[in-house]
Amino acid sequence: MKQAVKPIFQPLEIYSMKSSTKIIPALCMGIILFSAPNLFAANAKEIRALALQDFDLGVTYLLGQKVSQDYARAIELFLQSANLGLAEAQYNLGVIYVNGLGVTPDYTLAVEWYKKSAYQGYKKAQFALGTMYATGLGVPQDYKRAEKLYRKAATRLDLAQYALGQMYHFGEGVQPHYGIAKSWYGRAAKQGFAPAQTQFGLLYAEAKGVHQDYNLANQWWLKAATQGNAEAQNNLGYSYANGLGVTQDLPAARQLYMQAIAQGEKTALINLKNLPP
Repeated sequence: MKQAVKPIFQPLEIYSMKSSTKIIPALCMGIILFSAPNLFAANAKEIRALALQDFDLGVTYLLGQKVSQDYARAIELFLQSANLGLAEAQYNLGVIYVNGLGVTPDYTLAVEWYKKSAYQGYKKAQFALGTMYATGLGVPQDYKRAEKLYRKAATRLDLAQYALGQMYHFGEGVQPHYGIAKSWYGRAAKQGFAPAQTQFGLLYAEAKGVHQDYNLANQWWLKAATQGNAEAQNNLGYSYANGLGVTQDLPAARQLYMQAIAQGEKTALINLKNLPP
């Protein structure tokens, strides 16, 4: 079975405000509309409507939907919206500067925009800012601040719950604590987040913070494997190959290894070569 290796934080996505549909891969995951009641003053509804109009038009130019793709115009519109206080636009500008979409990547500027959005309570921005502190991009590395931001985001965001699980599982800026890792992984896993389901299962397989239970590990790996998680497919394949918590089933193991290999899982390729004919 694949050994526990600290995964890279998952890529995230920008979402369109109107459709809530995934748009582009980026540093931080899709957003759910969050409105802070104290964002605007007297004519709040009119100002917010204008900010949303600029935001949606910015998304259109960013993606080239029925118009020629124009990053400069998209950034201009997001800036107008962000300067009116729209947290989603501030967050998107952070994503743009992290990924260099039409601009030279600028982590410092990205941090500034993430902060504006995060301070309004926007969960995706809180997570993104936490990731910047955890990795030391645009700011001095600061695990304590990263953890604080993750905890704020984790009240709603499964990815932040997973990130906290990672910190305590692998001792990133904190003392390793499998019991706390299990708690955070479990919260994200129960929401259907496949990477968390995979790591949750791994804790049970390796008896870290829990009694060893391959049956339970396999249940969680199956959930993640069904969603296409390559590591879970490899781990579940290993269980079938060796009869760990399940009846040995070499054809099932081979099929799972092949699914993982198709996604570039190198450990599954080694396991497949070691599988008896």
